[in-house]
Amino acid sequence: MIAKLCAFAPTATSHPAVARGAGWILRFRGTPQTSPFSARSRTASGFRRGALSTDFIAQEFPHGFAPPAGFTDADRVILVAAALAERRLAASHGTAQLCVLIDGKPHDVTVRPENGGYAIESGGETRIAATDWRPSDRLLRFRTENGVATVQIERLPGNAFRLTHAGVVRRVQVLPPRAATLLQMIPPKIAADTSRSVLSPMPGLLSALVVEEGQEVKAGEALAIVEAMKMENVLRAERDGTIAKLCAKPGDSLAVDQVILEFA
Repeated sequence: MIAKLCAFAPTATSHPAVARGAGWILRFRGTPQTSPFSARSRTASGFRRGALSTDFIAQEFPHGFAPPAGFTDADRVILVAAALAERRLAASHGTAQLCVLIDGKPHDVTVRPENGGYAIESGGETRIAATDWRPSDRLLRFRTENGVATVQIERLPGNAFRLTHAGVVRRVQVLPPRAATLLQMIPPKIAADTSRSVLSPMPGLLSALVVEEGQEVKAGEALAIVEAMKMENVLRAERDGTIAKLCAKPGDSLAVDQVILEFA
């Protein structure tokens, strides 16, 4: 455990709202963590009712924890935040026609200056929002007629952001409509099949290969030894198989994910 959230409210009924609001602005960097799961848990009906038990996760997430497939209330907040961030970065005060890609799904948006902020129109809905967000800020707060919303924001290459709100994490791109159309026409890159390969898990020195081409091995048998960080790391077979090809030799300096050997 690296952190714990403690929230206080005057009544039990108001406590879930306080905990949800506090959880949405927790920020961790550089280590895997469960804050999106915790934030989503606090929006669950069981949490709001105080109906907590050892079956809570199974009841609220019967198919496991994953980003929502549909367009949620959190996505509406994320869409507004993305449009505001793009306008702030562009330092533009005119009306703009944009396409916001949320995990690759397009949403046409019209943004125009209004009342010291912006009128953001999408899907037949218009929201007036204002923010003083700066590109160096990790939290984007904006004000609407419904109150204040907070979104975690991380800038990514390709005019993109990673936006998090209410436990929902989305990769978002804000582009001109024509650019978004062309981007969607590009075939997705298919990752190479490495299921039959043994890769170096880190940069290091291949100190030994303990198998030969054509040799049959069982799951758990040693295949190679990689020296890294003054330690010997033994790579073992994850399944039964036959060694088809040795792609490196003892004494080679290995890069991370470099292929050491291949199974038939």
